[in-house]
Amino acid sequence: SREKVVSPSVSVSVPSAMAPKKGQPKTKAAKAKAAPAAAVAAHEEPDAKKPKLEEQAAKTEEPKVEKPKVAATKEEPEKADIQEEPKPDPLAEVETDSPAEKRPKVKGPVSLSDYDVTPDCLVGDNGVLTCLSSGLFSHTLKCARGTLGAKGGRYYFEVRLLETSDDSNVRIGVASSDTPIFPSRSDPRVHFTQDGKIVGTQINVEGYRPPRFQRMDVVGVLVNFGSPGGATVSLFKNGKRASPPTLVPDTLKGKALFPHVALKSGVVQVNMGPECIMNLPFKVRLFSDMAKDDSAGNPRTAPAQPEATFGIAIPDQGLFDWADEQKDSAAYEVSGRCIGSWLEASGNHIKQMGGSIDKPEIQPGQVQAAAGIDSGRAAHQVLEAAALHKHSVRIVELAANLVPEMRKRFLRVLGPGYKCKAVVLGGNVPNSVKEKARAAVKKQQMELFEKKKAIKKETKRKEFERKKREYEQRKAAKEQMKAREEARKERLALVAARVAEVKAKKEAEAAEKAEKKEDGADGDQAKKDQETTKVSLAKENEHEGKKENEHE
Repeated sequence: SREKVVSPSVSVSVPSAMAPKKGQPKTKAAKAKAAPAAAVAAHEEPDAKKPKLEEQAAKTEEPKVEKPKVAATKEEPEKADIQEEPKPDPLAEVETDSPAEKRPKVKGPVSLSDYDVTPDCLVGDNGVLTCLSSGLFSHTLKCARGTLGAKGGRYYFEVRLLETSDDSNVRIGVASSDTPIFPSRSDPRVHFTQDGKIVGTQINVEGYRPPRFQRMDVVGVLVNFGSPGGATVSLFKNGKRASPPTLVPDTLKGKALFPHVALKSGVVQVNMGPECIMNLPFKVRLFSDMAKDDSAGNPRTAPAQPEATFGIAIPDQGLFDWADEQKDSAAYEVSGRCIGSWLEASGNHIKQMGGSIDKPEIQPGQVQAAAGIDSGRAAHQVLEAAALHKHSVRIVELAANLVPEMRKRFLRVLGPGYKCKAVVLGGNVPNSVKEKARAAVKKQQMELFEKKKAIKKETKRKEFERKKREYEQRKAAKEQMKAREEARKERLALVAARVAEVKAKKEAEAAEKAEKKEDGADGDQAKKDQETTKVSLAKENEHEGKKENEHE
């Protein structure tokens, strides 16, 4: 029996330990080593062989246990196929290197304009932009536009934040040449802000959030007119893409795009080329390396002699209508309404304290309550800053312009070198002004009509929704009452069925008891008959026994 048990293990273990692998011929050295080992194994006791051979057999069987692992590896690709595809990266780079430019290029320096700026901006050497920050200018947004714009091709400019503060609010983007100098909420421009917002357009990309800027960051804007669908702008931060290409709004389509920078406080450096401060993943030309055919010059340039224009009129005789017609000019408008609009566009919550269009009493809601802004003092501050730039001004002060002493005071603030002129609005009104006034009145009437129409439509819609809601409520109440009635009927039917079931059960129990009672009476009579039979049989047996005894 022992040999029968040992012999199978020998047949399994010896080949794995001594025999060569399949396909390999046995060498003489292997045969010589195997012969003495076989001889020694033959002389060993069977009990000693068995554990060693079983260990060898276990070693040979170990690879067989690994088969499920192989099967598991085959299932892994199937699981991988079930996984969802990764979402595309919104910041994946799509731009390539700019080809060599063979067309003639623009000549002369390209930088920020020192004339097409708000009064509180100061443009220095190497594109350094600083600003004034006292009085009115501590609440306003300072804006500056480049001297050269792009109307074709692909060009880039960048800004380095040299000094920032909590209220710096640096903005970088593009604007058209007809964008007003003083900012307002409806101006045609696109800005990426320091606090991670976008002004003038929207980027509807899932998972994308605009970045924030910090001190010494280098942020740039790429303008690409060769994108499908029209001109696009892209934001880059420290040499890496920070926004997907975004189409410019309709107000900027078909227009030349100029570099535009705005800030509340701090110092920035604007680089137009020829080399990048922070290289991009692809080669790109900056604005100073622009082809002449793709360029558009800034029409707002410094005149040979700055002008100070006074608008003079009596109240409600078209002074501010005339000022609206002059908005496209490069001159600063100095008026209370312009200062209020500037403050509001700068992010201040303006509180209208009263006053009139000419002298509004305004107060920024984000400053101390006592720090109200006097529009007259603010106008003087704007004039003082305009004199630094030798910038033309248009003074639209209704009451002050009617007083010669006030006009002289304005001129003293501006200093020498200004050409003074007055535009008196009165007398016979030109036909062009009449037509414009009629168009304005007609537009106002149409707006009022459309507003009333919209209100009427909204009232009808609300009335319809109210009636619909009431109808649905009545319908729901009826359905609820019907459901309650059906539920009550179902409960009554269940109670009746339960009563019938209990009644039938009681009747069945009564019938069963009656049957048991009858069966019990018959059983008692049978028992009595059996006992009587037993007694008679016992008597007969006793009588027969007596007879036998007597006979014996």
